[in-house]
Amino acid sequence: MSFVYNNKNYKILGMKNEEYNSFRELEFLETIKTIVPSGSVCIDIGANVGSHTVFLASEIGARKVFSFEPIPMVFDVLKHNITVNNITDKVIAYNIAISSKNKNLKCISKLPDYHGSYWLWYSEEDYKHPYDRGYKVHKGCDGSAYTNEIKSDKLDSVMKNENFDEIDFIKIDVEGMEFEVLKGARELIETHKPVLQIEVAIDNNENISKFLSEFNYKRIRGVFKNENQLWCQK
Repeated sequence: MSFVYNNKNYKILGMKNEEYNSFRELEFLETIKTIVPSGSVCIDIGANVGSHTVFLASEIGARKVFSFEPIPMVFDVLKHNITVNNITDKVIAYNIAISSKNKNLKCISKLPDYHGSYWLWYSEEDYKHPYDRGYKVHKGCDGSAYTNEIKSDKLDSVMKNENFDEIDFIKIDVEGMEFEVLKGARELIETHKPVLQIEVAIDNNENISKFLSEFNYKRIRGVFKNENQLWCQK
């Protein structure tokens, strides 16, 4: 089964072998399409199964998409969706996490039947429950630990290995680690000034606002706590 968007057929498989009937967060994706031009270089951090990656490569017409998904079984689904939507020439997929350190992360917990949503933190440090970070919908998080540790690195370090003179757009959806991602992307943000789409946990709002104000970024959409936010430099 596939779905049709803009007169094109797409197929995006989810974590439990269900097929999406549309792009996830479509309203936000359509907003991004009005801001990010065709031919852009994009980064999808916390790609999950690839709804954003497919949209960026196919509908926005990105020149290249770098997709990061750290959980191995989710990464396998991401690769499948990249292949079946015929965008392998446009997408480079990484099975690592992005953070502010070259460190291993521990998978703290997962919500049952939640499409592969895990909470990650540095292996040697304590971590707050996602409910306490502002993800109120996840109050029932079961607390079960994922058995493997996950490798992480700074976006600045990873992208130095890629030969691109510009980065136009970055999406960040990392279940509470968004401030860590930004701290590890300081050089890239300062140099390229990309449009940013960030899902922000409540207790990260102030830190993120202060951090991005250093680069003259303004929030152009997203006025409620714990939701997607779009930021541009003005």
